[in-house]
Amino acid sequence: MPHATEGSFPNDDIFSRLIELAKERHGIIVDDPTIGVQATYPQLLTDVEHMRLKLVEGLGEENESVNSIISQNYRVGYVGHSSYEYAVAAFAILALGGVVVPLPLTIEEQNYGKVMEKCDLKCILAARNFEHQAATFQRCVESSPIDVLPIVFNTSQSSPVSSYGIDELLEIPSSQPGWVNWTSGSTGVPKGAIHDRRLFTNSPKQFDEATISHRPAFYIAGTWAMILSLFIGRHVSVAPMNAGPDILWERIRQGGVTTVTATVAFYDALARHFRSHLYSSPARDEYLQGARGIKSAAIGGSMPVPSLLKYWRDVLGCPLSVAWGSTETGGVITLADPETSINVERCIGKLVNPSHTMKLSEGDHGAVLLKGPSTFKGYFGNEPPYEEIVNKDGFHMTGDSAHRVGYHYVFDGRAKSDFIKAVGGPVPVVYMENAISKLPYIEEVYVLPVADKAVGSRVGVLARCSGSELTLKRLREDLVEIVPAFMLPTALRVMRAGEDIERGHSEKLARLPTVEKFFGLNSTAELWDLGF
Repeated sequence: MPHATEGSFPNDDIFSRLIELAKERHGIIVDDPTIGVQATYPQLLTDVEHMRLKLVEGLGEENESVNSIISQNYRVGYVGHSSYEYAVAAFAILALGGVVVPLPLTIEEQNYGKVMEKCDLKCILAARNFEHQAATFQRCVESSPIDVLPIVFNTSQSSPVSSYGIDELLEIPSSQPGWVNWTSGSTGVPKGAIHDRRLFTNSPKQFDEATISHRPAFYIAGTWAMILSLFIGRHVSVAPMNAGPDILWERIRQGGVTTVTATVAFYDALARHFRSHLYSSPARDEYLQGARGIKSAAIGGSMPVPSLLKYWRDVLGCPLSVAWGSTETGGVITLADPETSINVERCIGKLVNPSHTMKLSEGDHGAVLLKGPSTFKGYFGNEPPYEEIVNKDGFHMTGDSAHRVGYHYVFDGRAKSDFIKAVGGPVPVVYMENAISKLPYIEEVYVLPVADKAVGSRVGVLARCSGSELTLKRLREDLVEIVPAFMLPTALRVMRAGEDIERGHSEKLARLPTVEKFFGLNSTAELWDLGF
């Protein structure tokens, strides 16, 4: 790599912050038992330096200057978990002015080609045990072949912090694309949302905090857990990708975890596991002590039912704060404190970052519009076109609806998917799920649009119950004083033991497959006589 001094990193906020942290934050910053690594900041910088040299070879740019490579803004893929390897790969890519593109691993292989068409990658970096998937992505490139490189780390003893510095001549604009994360893909192949290099660099330091990284790297939540932590000096414990609740509970039991941001599915799975396997365990108090050591627990991705929030507060002693954000917004944008999360249904709280501006299209209600430094800059392939999702004033049209209660925002649903077009008017799914979840015999509930030739869509309820057999008649009678008549369910399917919903790429409910599974042609669902 000509014209570059070893140990010199670009003159930008990313590497200035890392070198600053290396001087201030001592001790282990990443504990990754999945690959046997306990890394300090100096070790991270050493591994990034070695990986950067390997990447120059993989890009075929050995004879080019660093400034020349940086100017190309190459897109480099990553296949793997949100682990220490991801950190090494990401910062090596960024050190060469590239764009970090963690590839979506949960899509069907027949869609790999569609993803690769959008990405236009220069090469792929593969974590341990992900070589097969990396090779599958590689084979989908038809234009010009690209290389797959292993990620190198722990190749030598870490150099002292004084060995690393900033090369004032290697400047990279903070507005240059740097990160890509993928949407859930609930309506098709996931979309790659592009963010610039300043996505994480302005967050305040948190030296006394520790979190768990257990999500795939290609979700914004996976990137948050690992990469944001390294920008703020927060300790990261890596769990296996998509680890089960038993593994996660064991890590919590060990203590020291102080902050967690995770999905409804994550908290629900842990609550169910505790109820079924740990409540009567001799070590129950150890698990509870670990949970109660979590000072900040945010829940998002979809709206939690009140009973889940109360279980975490009253039984597990770890109150949850409802968070709202998205891949496009760059992560968490609003947060409700634990008591407000329970007392004001569907409340998503207030803005976390004062540098963001959030508006509702109709003043105190309507479509959520957002503008701020972390908002994405568009999708791969410009699909859909940027001008269709950002208005003339620069606000991202999120597709969510909300209203205000005092200074708080209350979530009403996704405009395209969280309202059922029933005969009497639109039925808000989130509102109905909250209402039904309060019935004492309901353990789990999903409100779904069930196609019907006569009315277009029925209001379908998929529920798991305790006690006696639930009928549609009883459910309607129990709801008649709670919800408007046109919102009453007209289809019911009770889940049996061992049955579960279909989930999408990001643990969210996959509506169409779930409707087909439980309300399809051979379904045993109960239907209400509509009297037409």
